[in-house]
Amino acid sequence: MLKRNCLFLRNCISIPFTLVMIIACNTDEVCDENTITNVVASFYTTVDNRVVDTTAMVTSIIAVNDSMSILYESEDAVQSVSFPLNNSLDSCAVIMDFTLYDTIPKPDTLYFTDTLTFFYNIELIMESIECGFVHYFHLQSINWTDNFIEDVEIVNPAVTTREYENIKILY
Repeated sequence: MLKRNCLFLRNCISIPFTLVMIIACNTDEVCDENTITNVVASFYTTVDNRVVDTTAMVTSIIAVNDSMSILYESEDAVQSVSFPLNNSLDSCAVIMDFTLYDTIPKPDTLYFTDTLTFFYNIELIMESIECGFVHYFHLQSINWTDNFIEDVEIVNPAVTTREYENIKILY
């Protein structure tokens, strides 16, 4: 009799538990949140000793890695660009190619290339059950060459799924 009661009690607990687990794992919900974490870089210049936002002709941004991946390409002048950081290292470098159309003293097209090296901490965040984990970055510092870029300022070190301006690039 005791054996039959234990078997009945075990079935009463395990069957509902199994059904709850099957139902909980069988959701058809799709991730509708942004799970991309990109650095947002905006461009600025100096006019009459004041820093003002402007546009820049960034023709490409290339990740400096084994494959030299193209992260961004455009033929248009833009006020800002966004691109990903390497989530398997605590630093990465990108090459930015710029085009400048100069009209003084005569029409001419100038090409510049600068390299930016980012140093950061990585944090793995559970975005939601539907979306899973997302890499967030915290910018520590940035080194750059000064062929076209004059200065780089970190204005928001938290690189998250929200597309806020992270760095100002002054040229």
